[in-house]
Amino acid sequence: MKGFFALALFLTASHLFCEKKTFPIVGLVTANNEPVKFEIDWDEKWFGRAPSSEYDHDIARISAVLSSNAYSKVKEAQENGAIEQNPLRNTYAALGVKDEDIFYDYDIDYENPVFGHDQAAYSFATKTIDSSLGKKTLVFITVRGTTFTFEEWNSNVNIADTKKDYMFHHEGFLKCSIKIMAAFEHYILKKKIDPRDTFVLLSGHSRGASVINLISEQIADNGIFDTSKVYSFPIGCPKVINDIEGKIQPTDEKYSFIWNISNEEDLVPSMPPSFQTWNYKRYGNDLVIPCRWNTKEYNEEYVPKFNEIYSKMMGRKLNPFQTGSFLPSQLVRTITELCHDTKSFYSMIFKPRATTERVMHKILYEADENMGDLTKFGGLPQKIGDMDKKKLEKAMFLFIDMHTPEAYLSWMLSFDADKLYKDLESSVIALKGSVSAAVLDENGNLLLKVDEGKVRKKTRKTPVGAFNTATHTYIGLPATENFTVVLQKESLFPTPVEVSVERYSGTGVFERVVTTEKFRLRNGSSLKFTAGKKSIELEDGEKIGCEKTEELEELKRADDIYFSPELNFALDKEVQLGFHLGLRAIYGTFLFTLDDKSEFMEDDIEFSLGIGSLANIFGRIYLDPEIFWNIKAASPSARLALSYQPRKRARLFMAGNFDLDFEGGFSVDPSIQFGIKF
Repeated sequence: MKGFFALALFLTASHLFCEKKTFPIVGLVTANNEPVKFEIDWDEKWFGRAPSSEYDHDIARISAVLSSNAYSKVKEAQENGAIEQNPLRNTYAALGVKDEDIFYDYDIDYENPVFGHDQAAYSFATKTIDSSLGKKTLVFITVRGTTFTFEEWNSNVNIADTKKDYMFHHEGFLKCSIKIMAAFEHYILKKKIDPRDTFVLLSGHSRGASVINLISEQIADNGIFDTSKVYSFPIGCPKVINDIEGKIQPTDEKYSFIWNISNEEDLVPSMPPSFQTWNYKRYGNDLVIPCRWNTKEYNEEYVPKFNEIYSKMMGRKLNPFQTGSFLPSQLVRTITELCHDTKSFYSMIFKPRATTERVMHKILYEADENMGDLTKFGGLPQKIGDMDKKKLEKAMFLFIDMHTPEAYLSWMLSFDADKLYKDLESSVIALKGSVSAAVLDENGNLLLKVDEGKVRKKTRKTPVGAFNTATHTYIGLPATENFTVVLQKESLFPTPVEVSVERYSGTGVFERVVTTEKFRLRNGSSLKFTAGKKSIELEDGEKIGCEKTEELEELKRADDIYFSPELNFALDKEVQLGFHLGLRAIYGTFLFTLDDKSEFMEDDIEFSLGIGSLANIFGRIYLDPEIFWNIKAASPSARLALSYQPRKRARLFMAGNFDLDFEGGFSVDPSIQFGIKF
């Protein structure tokens, strides 16, 4: 405890001697606009006051400024002879770096026969500083993330283009890091820098983050630099190695100077996947910024303070998803279920790798460089028709705000490290089987409705996430509070349902299935259990704690309008087309019948009106009793249909149809039908 107070006193004292520097800030989206100026603390004595294995938020903030300003239009400023209009150069200047000590490589030749698309823009800079360890050299390595260029986006998807099979390193990122590392070694030789007596600051966002993560690995492995003096801050970093055999521990002390800063809602750090047969990782420590799933005071306390800075850069406020790691984790699940390994990513029948490349080429070569009008990006107006522009912009802002360097920088400037970084886990409830469910908050308000295994999207409210597959319903819940989950099944016979609780790390990576239980539900019985905060307190194998409860009115399907088109054919060669409309408990039916001699809209076409009811027997098996009146024949008929619903919507059925004749006595003309109801 004495050591903690001594360190706190030291850091407080060091801030008394900090100098305020004005930095011009641009970023990925704001790069076309005038830089926004911010005053940020700077002190050369930050370097060496503690080993780089201890996170230093002051240095991380400067690194975040460099990562954002790496998106500056360096090439254009150099070609126009206006280096003073280059925010990256002006950032280096504010840090005391002279122009002659800066090296830029922003003029990229993507036709290079060795590296091709696997390149990134970067800069090196150096200066002498008065560190806590005395006069030392400080070297900067700053790598730009992906801009709106097809070549670099294509490289992001190059996990193994050469072998088209398993590779330990992400090929696109690795080749890029090798090129920059070779240039860096040439730079320090040219500058006659002594690596063992030098501080290094590595900065990069997104693609740039993945490259500096691998450069940091190479620095750690080659032993040229003293890694206690190497500070690496990859921001929004994708994963870089596919360690399917689990040989590498990225958090090993050897890589403890690497501090990956991520947003739990950001899709980019979740890629490539770390799930099932894929095991992509990053080197170093992971730090996670606030979101609704790891910070209960997120909307009330954190977002307003964040917006004070973010709105100055972006001219608007934050648009968060509010569903934490759920979207990234379910994207990972979907990808791994489609592509079981690296080889399938290249060789499956629809060629995911090649298809992705074609789509990116089309979108990015159609992109309008003026990002001021986001609806022009990638030719979107032609693709979305008359979609409301404001709704489209809001949807795009969700994806921009989860990953943009401006957002990461705003978080880091808004809060000190002790309030900024979170490590709260989360959970996903996996329901296997055709079951209805509801999620209620602590006040009993409905946040989600699942109807017979189908998520009712219009009922979903934050912070709950929900996702369907053919066999499962996945419900994502934060651990900031508790929720009530109610399970219900309107079947005549008891239907089994399997409930699993999945645990996810603070970075949104799947950890394990904590527990799985099987229950049987039928009409008139419901089960409820508590999840959310309680889910991450469950021990492995511990019972979920379900208890019987009354049926919820919110789960009654009779309130939903039932509309179902139908197509069937009979063994006597008749074909019927029509639809059903009404409530599931009682609906109306319209069918018209064609036999093999009928012509459309001729007199021999028969029209029938009827009423019916849909009842669930067991699982995904349903029974439809119906009665009809044949308008042309002026006679009734009855039908009993047994159907199976393999997915969320369509039902395959077999029916016995009985035409009733009361003229001259009573007779029944039976027939067998096969069909589909959509």
